[in-house]
Parts: sequence; C-alpha cells; structure tokens
Amino acid sequence: MRRSLTRHERLRSRADIENVFGHGSSYRCRGLAMKCVENGLSWSRVLVVSPRSVGKAVRRNRLRRIGKEIFRTLKHTVHGGYDFVFVVYPGDYSFHARREQFIRVLTEANVIDTP
Repeated sequence: MRRSLTRHERLRSRADIENVFGHGSSYRCRGLAMKCVENGLSWSRVLVVSPRSVGKAVRRNRLRRIGKEIFRTLKHTVHGGYDFVFVVYPGDYSFHARREQFIRVLTEANVIDTP
C-alpha cells in the first residue's frame, strides 16, 4: 500500500461531496467533526475542510494540511469503502492532540482498526 495520499483517495467531485453531507453519518469531538458514508469502492476517500470562521486562508490551509497528513498516516488502519469529510475547527491543539481527535471519531464510527 502506498504511504502517500494518492489522487483517487481524495474526494473531489461535487456530487460525491454533496452525497456525504446529505446522507452521511455524523461524528464529532472537540475541535473536529466527521461525516462518512459508504462509497462502494475498495478504498476510502477523504476531504478535509475548515470553516471560514477559522480565519484567513493561510490558517485554514494549514489546518487542512495537518488533517490530510494525519489521515495519510492513519489510512492503513482505516477500513476501505468509505467517503470521509473532516471539518477541522480552530483551537490551540498540537499535532498529536489533533491525531487523537481523528482516532476518536474514526473509532466512534467503527471504521478503524486499533492503531
């Protein structure tokens, strides 16, 4: 399995994104919300977003990069066949605290093996 987040592992199409927001199950913890829905594929796809309330684009993009990096390091433990949308909210969290947030919501959704 490739360790990078490949092109087909990113959720890009507007219809797929609307499907996740319209029909997906929601899970959240402090600083992070996740919606997920089964996609019928053998691999999972991910989208990381941050609301405009976070601040300027530089800060929003940094949160998105951190979120994608965390998912990239966890993807070998995540079950295939899901579309995920992670909404990363602002807060003074370290990288490891953010990683624990991701693990918590993925565990709550029962889509991750114990890392």
